[in-house]
Amino acid sequence: VLVRAIPSSFYPILAVCFAGLLAFTGKDFGPMLHAERRSLHKHSSQPPSPKSNGMAANGSGGTTVAEGVDPLLEPDPDKPARWINAVLPILCMVCSMLGGIWSGGYENYRLEVGDDAPVPKLVDILVHADATKVLVWASLLSVVVAVFLSIVQSILTLQGCMDAFIRGIETVTVGLLTLVLARGVGDMSERLQIGPFASSVVGESLSGSLIPGICFMVSAFVSLASGSSWGAMVLLFPIALPISIREQDSLETAGQVLIHTVGAVISGSLLGDHVSPISDTTVLSALSSSCELEAHVKTQAPYALIVATVAFVLTCLIGYMPEWAAFPLILFGVLILALVIHFLGTEASADQGSLRNRQNEAASISDRLRNGVKNVMSRKISGRYNEQAHLVGGVDDQEDRMPDHAPAPPFAGIELTEVGVGDAKA
Repeated sequence: VLVRAIPSSFYPILAVCFAGLLAFTGKDFGPMLHAERRSLHKHSSQPPSPKSNGMAANGSGGTTVAEGVDPLLEPDPDKPARWINAVLPILCMVCSMLGGIWSGGYENYRLEVGDDAPVPKLVDILVHADATKVLVWASLLSVVVAVFLSIVQSILTLQGCMDAFIRGIETVTVGLLTLVLARGVGDMSERLQIGPFASSVVGESLSGSLIPGICFMVSAFVSLASGSSWGAMVLLFPIALPISIREQDSLETAGQVLIHTVGAVISGSLLGDHVSPISDTTVLSALSSSCELEAHVKTQAPYALIVATVAFVLTCLIGYMPEWAAFPLILFGVLILALVIHFLGTEASADQGSLRNRQNEAASISDRLRNGVKNVMSRKISGRYNEQAHLVGGVDDQEDRMPDHAPAPPFAGIELTEVGVGDAKA
């Protein structure tokens, strides 16, 4: 059911496509466009020093981390940054997780079915595997590998590794507690039979075609308030699924409504988790990008809401359509998002270029005005010099009557032209 519900999960699919379209076109709008402009202006006017590692320099010549970022989780710019230190622990975790699930599931399958059982399929191994235990041991192995690499290369001391390990646990504690409490609420709702009760109350009066759209909105609000998509899924699946399959016309119709409802709950939960400021993924995304949490939420919220609007419309439409209609609806949604980017988006770099052109035009106009003022002042100064020449010597009338030995007037024989203000003052 989960695999078949993937095409009906419109929000995550459209969100990925929307991000790809933004990256391909280079356009932005809303608060993200203003942030891009500020970033381009900052880097164009004050290029970062290669020794600063992208961080602001302090007064003593060193470096400081970005605002709002935990200094303990920031890398030391004086230490070498090697890709193997990040890839190897993750690779060890993935390989040990896959190997543990395969070996544990195969062993448990043999113990339950017996040695004479046929060769287990992948589904049988996944069902019999103890995924929780495997994930814990795989994560612990990756931590040990990361600590070993940091100590061997003298990047961190053992005390520094333990401090960073504890601080990392603190960053995900809220998310873990939310999952635990949500799991408790889910178990409580299952014991109290809230799902069958809700289905008996609204199942007969609510059309199955409306259930996906309603579940989308409810799961989005629950995830937004709790900050956990998993918590919203655990809370709503026991309630929404019995409602979706109750009092349907046929088994085929019930299966389609069930699949669309699962996709709607997944989409709404991811939407709320995406825009929630208390979500663990939102907080970790802001920390990893050295961005303030408020700015991160403010810049991504318009994008998420636009995609959510399109996804909600498609979720409401899929309730009246068969299962295969999800694929053309995804293409239709991508087309709508492309049109939104085309009409609302603006390239930040092009905007900077037009801003420079306007600044150059303004400077040219200012230069022309300045030259015009200089010309007017030079004409006035030249007129004053001519008047002084007539008053001093009577250049035009007295030149013929002067004796040969008389001194020439100060401006005799000099043709005055338009001069600059600086020359006139001189």
